[in-house]
Amino acid sequence: MLLSFRKTLVSIVVLFSIFSFHANSAKAALTFVGTAEGSGTSAAFNVSLTSLTGGSDSAAAAGDLVIVAEGWGGTANGNPGVGTAGYAEVADLYGNDTRDANFSVSWKIMSSTPDTTVSCNGSGTAGNGTACVVHVWRGADQTTTIDVTTTSTTGTNAATINSPSITPSTSGAYVLSLGLGTAAASAGDTSITAPTGYGNQADINGNGTSVSCEVGIASKAWTSGAEDPAAWTNITTSTSYSWGAATVAIRPAFAPTVTTQDESSVTQTTATANGNITATGGISPTVRGFAWGTNSALSGGDTATTTENGTFSTGAFTGSLTSLTCNTTYYTRPYATNSIGTGLGTIDSFTTSSCVSAPTVTTDYSSYQASAATLVGTVTATGGENATQSGFAYGTNSTLSTVIATTTLGSVSGAVPFSGSVGGLSESTTYYYRAYATNSGGTGYGSILSFVTGNSTPSRRIRLLEGFSIKFFDGRIVLYGN
Repeated sequence: MLLSFRKTLVSIVVLFSIFSFHANSAKAALTFVGTAEGSGTSAAFNVSLTSLTGGSDSAAAAGDLVIVAEGWGGTANGNPGVGTAGYAEVADLYGNDTRDANFSVSWKIMSSTPDTTVSCNGSGTAGNGTACVVHVWRGADQTTTIDVTTTSTTGTNAATINSPSITPSTSGAYVLSLGLGTAAASAGDTSITAPTGYGNQADINGNGTSVSCEVGIASKAWTSGAEDPAAWTNITTSTSYSWGAATVAIRPAFAPTVTTQDESSVTQTTATANGNITATGGISPTVRGFAWGTNSALSGGDTATTTENGTFSTGAFTGSLTSLTCNTTYYTRPYATNSIGTGLGTIDSFTTSSCVSAPTVTTDYSSYQASAATLVGTVTATGGENATQSGFAYGTNSTLSTVIATTTLGSVSGAVPFSGSVGGLSESTTYYYRAYATNSGGTGYGSILSFVTGNSTPSRRIRLLEGFSIKFFDGRIVLYGN
């Protein structure tokens, strides 16, 4: 049976595609999108983020990581880097020699409206060549994007880029070797080569009339332990040159982590499913919900799923299950999905309430005397099972919430009247009472009625004489009104 849900019910085909496609969703999924580059001298210039090459896409998209390596060769300490808002700088280096190295590394996660360009700072001097190289990655952790603190260093008497060692902390991280080496004026592109094992290489020459430079960037998947990229090669060098280099580790995002809590508010036909997103995986989930059904593996035609769309952080969430069958075992599993994959909680189970409901009971009018009464009630509907207990609650409190007594009369077979006698009542007192009957589905109550007890015969006789005086006259008893 395909169960309905108050929110969107996704077809079984879609359900299987979600959970089959993400069978290994816990794995990280960093993807190299592409690279772009540009050069200039004194003035700032733009590098396009919509004409990427060498990767999986031609443009940066929302959520992508853009890493910019930018700098110039010069004769003084300047301010290399990025003019576009929102970038965080993780390295700002200065190598001081005859031809100085000014080098910067910055990064930014693209918003829902991605940047189309990145503005690279100019050197401020026409004679200084400036170079800018961009790497774009998809699937990076958007909360802690840089896995560990970036390492960096500078050198003189050479132009050889040599990024320092780094030790990432997260499985699936990528290590980037980035650097700048200076050169003589109008040196031209020297086609430098990244360290062994590094791919996705991009490099460009910034050619000035006084000093030029070469900027390079390349990446490698990290496996374990410390990673030392070693030096770039095919670099023209001289004792008057200088260089700066950095090593960056990118943390990958993962599918969300989801845990399962017990169901609550279980009735014959409804229940509340409970889950908790304990970690977003570094990218906020955009879908969360529950798979549920009567199959213990949550597979087959009896399984349905909820789909709640939005932008979700960590925390508990619920789903209302409806149209359930009484006295039936159901299985539930929470899930949450981000752009990396779907995180699943464990499968939990619950059983809906018994198909028996509490009896329907009315309280009927009763007979009473001065200190006793006969109370009457009726089971008007059994609720699917004979009552195993019946009786009355009674007392002087109008809501029967305090100082009450109860009778226990035993079972009632079918929908029939029942009665019980109570004694020890106070005379001339208002009492309240209601009938009840109980089966495995619960206890049904009638409405609260009331009665006033009467007076005993001696009391009534004494009351007849109230207001009179008694005198003896001529052998007779005479009553006089007061």
